[in-house]
Amino acid sequence: MTGKKPAQCAEDIGEGWRYMTVLVRFSEQNGKLALIQDDRCLGNPNKYKDIPSARKALSRCEGR
Repeated sequence: MTGKKPAQCAEDIGEGWRYMTVLVRFSEQNGKLALIQDDRCLGNPNKYKDIPSARKALSRCEGR
């Protein structure tokens, strides 16, 4: 224990962070859980810092 308050966000730890939000789809394959990153709408890499902004981008993309 350091006696310091734990960091509440990335900015508390340092600078120069790169943010990215990903869409992960879950499926079952041969009785096992499969996780697939879907980059079709958000791209990879992307700069969506939070879920609400990624959801807006997804709704615009899926509405086409």
